Amino acid sequence: MVTEKLHGSCCLLTFHADTGAVQVSSKGLGAQGFALKEAGGNLYWRAVRAYGIPESAARLADRLGASRIGIFGEVFGQGVQDLGYGASSRTEQPPGYAVFDVSAVIDGQLHWLDAAQLLSGELPLVPELWRGPFDAERVLELAEGRETVSGRQLHTREGVVVRPAVERCSPVLGGRAIVKAVGGGYLTRKGGTEYE
Repeated sequence: MVTEKLHGSCCLLTFHADTGAVQVSSKGLGAQGFALKEAGGNLYWRAVRAYGIPESAARLADRLGASRIGIFGEVFGQGVQDLGYGASSRTEQPPGYAVFDVSAVIDGQLHWLDAAQLLSGELPLVPELWRGPFDAERVLELAEGRETVSGRQLHTREGVVVRPAVERCSPVLGGRAIVKAVGGGYLTRKGGTEYE
């Protein structure tokens, strides 16, 4: 499966089913084991509350019998990075948001799940661009071109993310079998930003 890679900021939400506790973090802070204190003006918490992500995570935990749910999404819009997708983080409207990954702890085991299968119609998802047998030429072709998130092809596409139809580990990668291909147009654009 090939999905569009969005240029924004990673928003991690963890829902703990036993207590109902919700933790929100960015990629960098989450990697250090930190969460963000809820604040009305915080970009990540604004997205989490605007899109009802904790409620979706609670329903998913109940449906799966999971003790913990992780929902990984990209927050985007003008003011987040240089590519805005027609959204903005600088207004009272919520920033753009799209889910790209879901994890669940079920019976003590961590499972990575198909976000589109579990959350379609419930939360915005990153666009799926292609599904089929791995084809390196097709992947590199899809990494180029215009974005599809806005539906208006407003700017270049960052690239794509490739994952297997069935989640698995890769001995070559030393973890999940998932890779990113970045487009040349994205790499050579003028005025690009790479904030955490």
